[in-house]
Amino acid sequence: MTVNPDRVQWTLDSAHTSLREFWNTSATWFNASPGQRTPALVAHLLTGLEERKQRCQRVLDLACGAGRTTRAIHQELRPTSGTAGVDLSDVMIRAAREESSQTEALAVSFHEAPAQALPFHDESFDLAFCNLGLMIFPDTTAALREVRRVLQPEGLFRATVWGREEHTTLVTLMPRVASSLDIALERPARSNFHLGSSDALASAAVGTGFVLSEARPVALEFPFDNGSDACNQMGISMESPSPRLAGLAHAERQHLVDGCEKEADRLLDLSHGTLTMDLLIGEFRPCA
Repeated sequence: MTVNPDRVQWTLDSAHTSLREFWNTSATWFNASPGQRTPALVAHLLTGLEERKQRCQRVLDLACGAGRTTRAIHQELRPTSGTAGVDLSDVMIRAAREESSQTEALAVSFHEAPAQALPFHDESFDLAFCNLGLMIFPDTTAALREVRRVLQPEGLFRATVWGREEHTTLVTLMPRVASSLDIALERPARSNFHLGSSDALASAAVGTGFVLSEARPVALEFPFDNGSDACNQMGISMESPSPRLAGLAHAERQHLVDGCEKEADRLLDLSHGTLTMDLLIGEFRPCA
């Protein structure tokens, strides 16, 4: 995958610098816990693309993390000229390259860059994807505009975002329990559910060169043996805490872990052993 040397250099504002620092700090924890589950969404991202698969040449995966979704997309679509994964975090990009086999590295490349400054020529890709990343970008409009620039006129962009907060027990467990225990967790400046409706996705596309052509809900269920198992896999533990949990004092952290395990047990009993994640897959097409 050739890059545009004129677009390799970029600078970050404070919001993007903070985002990069967060994911650099979170990479090891995320890749060992929640990041193990993200490739499960690939089948939903690729639904209905059989015809495009036959003529697909170049694919982009934005906010690729450790590259697991990137490699899964590439293995399914087999674009003739390769797949490029892009992430703001240099730690994530190193992990993606380390996890790729030598054979994969010939067809899948990974690039460190912010979403609003992609290091590629105009109209470089047939298809573009972003799995659980669009809602965390500081400037969604700028990211969409840049994806449109590197996408061919007949191309397609699909992005998975968090959907309805009340139906996403997998990620709301810890903040809900913390609130009930009067434990103050560091909060993001904006809710990661802010794009979780078709109206929000359509509004984000205004002025970007894209139009939202579809917003398809997807409800996932993740099985766990018990509350302790669920919490461990989500980084709600004393041994391998997520960054938000690690910032608490030891006693307060233990109190929150105990509370989360108890609440997870209750939710698992109610839902036959699963926690849920409500998602929305937005499909964007270039404007005519």
